[in-house]
Amino acid sequence: MGSRVRLENITIIPDAGIREGLEVVLENYKDLNSTRCSRQGRMVISALKGTCLEIQDVLTQNFPGMEMGIDNVRPTGPWPAVPWMSFGGPTKYMAGRGPFSININYHFAADMSGVLLAILPNAEGWKERFGENWLSKFEPFKAQFRKDLAWMKDYGFKLDDRADIRTRAQSGSDMRDGYIVYKHYPAPKLPSEADLQRDLVIACNAQQQLVNKGR
Repeated sequence: MGSRVRLENITIIPDAGIREGLEVVLENYKDLNSTRCSRQGRMVISALKGTCLEIQDVLTQNFPGMEMGIDNVRPTGPWPAVPWMSFGGPTKYMAGRGPFSININYHFAADMSGVLLAILPNAEGWKERFGENWLSKFEPFKAQFRKDLAWMKDYGFKLDDRADIRTRAQSGSDMRDGYIVYKHYPAPKLPSEADLQRDLVIACNAQQQLVNKGR
């Protein structure tokens, strides 16, 4: 697709339920660590998994032949402050010091006030390699990636360090600090299903632009 995306060329799946899945999580996640209702937890897990499958369908339609991966949070203990979904095409970026992954995620703000669509590295992998100084090692990559993806501003994405995911939890901070580009959807004003799908295709196009540059 090249760097910029022609919106008229994006295939929309009208009966996909991505917006509905996001709403289910936003409405049911907040009290999961304090409630005894196992049904509520199952509902959230089902919504996360189902939404990932819907996203996979949309991306497969728009990137035929591309290998797609999906994943979502599946806690074995307490639910994390910021639940997530991961999806997109091949993630491996080849750098001089070894490869790292460039992922596309949905992150739900800890107070369930909104959802963020973000492109970011795997922070855990960077911390394993560089410890607490991982972010200073990633910053040069982030700065260059943002130059490469400046065109995304035309589609409402932000390329700055001002994203707010409403938590001071370290895991959440690591996610946010790694954001290369993001788009915030306030909970009361989630976009239409078609607009959500368009943004997913734009994000996947951007992800593959970066990954292909590193090959």
